[in-house]
Amino acid sequence: FQCALPVSQIFLSPTIATLAATIESHNSAARLVVPLRQGGHAAPIWLIHPAGGTVFCYRTMASRIDEAHPVYAIQSPEIAGLDLGPCDVDMLCRRYACEIVRLQTDGPVYLAGWSLGGALSFRIAEMLEREGRQVGWVGLFDTMPVRDERPQDFEEFVAWALTRVQVETLAPGEALAESHARTAQYIEEYGIAPLVQGLSDNPDYLTEALALDAHYVAFLRSQYAIQQAHIALMTGFVPGRINAPLHVFQAEESVRLHAGQMNWLAHTKDTRNSTQQSLPGRHENLILLEENINAIVRVLGVGSGRAVGSRLGCNPSD
Repeated sequence: FQCALPVSQIFLSPTIATLAATIESHNSAARLVVPLRQGGHAAPIWLIHPAGGTVFCYRTMASRIDEAHPVYAIQSPEIAGLDLGPCDVDMLCRRYACEIVRLQTDGPVYLAGWSLGGALSFRIAEMLEREGRQVGWVGLFDTMPVRDERPQDFEEFVAWALTRVQVETLAPGEALAESHARTAQYIEEYGIAPLVQGLSDNPDYLTEALALDAHYVAFLRSQYAIQQAHIALMTGFVPGRINAPLHVFQAEESVRLHAGQMNWLAHTKDTRNSTQQSLPGRHENLILLEENINAIVRVLGVGSGRAVGSRLGCNPSD
């Protein structure tokens, strides 16, 4: 149809009829906010994207949260099809904060995020509190500081994505899942080295030698570029201190590998109502395992709060 739509359109237009209407009206639906579940009378839960910008990793978790709470996710501008121009982490988080206060005019704000999304959630909470909004809590799902390390090569990223990441956390689609599974099978049979060497010698190795779907390969390249940009954006990020309690969830593997690298509870004034616990698994599947989702949802209980105005300087026409 010669009409490019962001992946979030699947949520915004969930039927063939509504999707057809969207295409016909040439509405690209380039939105940062993805409604994972609407309705309910209680305060919304806001889930902020990890590195790579997609929010499909939160689908199962959203379905486990009490139906009284609407669940919104914020995807990155790159995934939403928006060009915000050059910006630093504070500019990006201020834009996200503006989207939140635009849709949630009162009540405490509840924020959480996986990996990079946790750091972004924390910065948004800092901004909201400075402007007088109450933050109910901030949930951090295996969020660690960005270390000054050599950036990944594309070959290294592909090897990591295919051996550690479940494709359904990145985007839905049978074609993507099939290509992902086929490449994972190749790695299981021949190991990582031939794949990395093949990509080093031939940029088209995945489509020519492995006959992978071109859209899947393009998706991997896009994810690589976005993730590298997000990591660079967060290099040197230093959290302040917030009034809201923090709920910190760490993967057991991450605790073993990065013990002592970040004491998040030192960044909240409300340690009494804060929690910290390690959960089974590794960084890449912490919020996918059923037992972990249930544990997280049990801890993230929503309270009540007083609404106050915002002075974030958001432009309603943005």
